[in-house]
Amino acid sequence: MTPHRIVFANEKGGTGKSTTAVHVAIALAYQGARVACVDLDPRQRTLFRYLENRLETERRRGIGSSSPLDRIVWARLSR
Repeated sequence: MTPHRIVFANEKGGTGKSTTAVHVAIALAYQGARVACVDLDPRQRTLFRYLENRLETERRRGIGSSSPLDRIVWARLSR
């Protein structure tokens, strides 16, 4: 399969670029795609916050990770 790049860009802040990117990445990962997601907005840190929230929810509820993206990316971020 040929790799693709999907870029969400807009000069204006607050338009949902990072949030949309996270949801698209997760949807693709659920479908079995190999996904790399990079959030270049250091102020919002949407991707990192999403992963932090997922991990906290899983710990609080005593459940395992339900998203392939969570397992892959969080392992890299927690090192």
